[in-house]
Amino acid sequence: MVELAPHNAYGLALANPVLIAAGCAGYADTRGLQRHAGVGAIVTADIALQSSRAAIPHPAETAAGLVWPVPWRVRSLRRTREQYAAAWAASETPLLLSIVADHTAVATAIEGLPGIAGLELGFADIATAARIVAAVRAVTLLPLLVRVPAACATPDTARALLAAGADAITLVVHAPAALPGATGVLMGPATFATLYAAVSILAPALDAPLIAAGGIATTADARSLLAAGASAVQIGSALLADPGAAVRIATALSPVIP
Repeated sequence: MVELAPHNAYGLALANPVLIAAGCAGYADTRGLQRHAGVGAIVTADIALQSSRAAIPHPAETAAGLVWPVPWRVRSLRRTREQYAAAWAASETPLLLSIVADHTAVATAIEGLPGIAGLELGFADIATAARIVAAVRAVTLLPLLVRVPAACATPDTARALLAAGADAITLVVHAPAALPGATGVLMGPATFATLYAAVSILAPALDAPLIAAGGIATTADARSLLAAGASAVQIGSALLADPGAAVRIATALSPVIP
C-alpha cells in the first residue's frame, strides 16, 4: 500500500503508486472506471461551482508531445454530480475531485459525498494558494493534494502549502508552448526531464508525500521518479497514445510495494 495522507484522519491508502492525472479519465464514469481498474486512484477532470466557457480544446501534436490550449474547460459541480455521483459511489478505485475555482464552496458542497476519497486543488495563481488551502481545510477533513507547477515549486512554497493543511504535493510540469493555431502548455515526453530534476530537488526537502506528474510514459519512467523520492506518479498525456499505459505501469509496480 501507498499512503498519501499519513497525517490525515481518513488517510489516503492506495493499492499502488499510480494515479490517473486530472482530466485524463474524464469525470470517472462507469466506463472510465472499468477501463482503468487496477490503478491506485483517479483524479477527475476539473470542477468549479460554475462551468467555464472555454472553447473545446484542439491540441497540436509535435514529436515531443502535445501543445494543449489553455484555459482548461471546467464543469459545474451541480451538473457533474447529477451525471456521475452514482458511478463514484460504486467505485472500487479511490477518486479525487480536481477543484480549480470556488475551492471552499465546492469542498463544502461535496463533504460526505460517497466514493470521494480526497480532493486535488489547482490554482491559477500559486501565490494565493496557501490562504485558500487553509480555508478548504477548515471545511473538510478529506485528504488534500495541491498541484504545484514545477516552475514555482520551491521547498518554501511547498512547506507553506503543507502548513496550511495540504496532505501532499502534486508536482506538475506545464511548460508554456505555442505552435501555429495552438497556444498553451507542452505535455508529453519532453517534459519528463524537467519533472525528474524538480522531484530530485523537492522530495528530499519535504516531510510529506510528493506526487510526480509530467511526461511519464513507461514503467522505467515511474521507477526512476519513485527512486528520486516521489511517493507516487500521475499518468496523463501518455494515455492518448496508449490508453492502457497507466494500468500496465500500475501492474508492474504493484508487486514491489510493501
